[in-house]
Amino acid sequence: MKRDLIFISMILGCMIIAGGCASSGDKKAEKLASLTLDNEEIYKCSSDSDCVSVLKDCCLCDGKVAINKKYAKAFNQSKGERCAFVPCTLQMCYVDITPKCVEGKCTGEPIDPPSVLP
Repeated sequence: MKRDLIFISMILGCMIIAGGCASSGDKKAEKLASLTLDNEEIYKCSSDSDCVSVLKDCCLCDGKVAINKKYAKAFNQSKGERCAFVPCTLQMCYVDITPKCVEGKCTGEPIDPPSVLP
């Protein structure tokens, strides 16, 4: 009887812990879902050092965009599993930018591609 009570208590404790983890996972998923290029918050800056360039979508040829560096990791994670199986090609694709802060908003200045012809 005492063993049964301990076992039940352990199971209830695990269920409570698992429920807490699930809800925090839901909050993280919600936060990641809100980090889209439509969210003006990710562009805010006060200096060039606040900005970094990230891929707009899954492939390099989709281009890059400048966003606030504090959102870069979460923004890349927000693409999630969707990008894991996207086929990308790199032929004739060059879209590099220099991130800059202009009037409080991260922007990207295109970088000329390296010359391959002598």
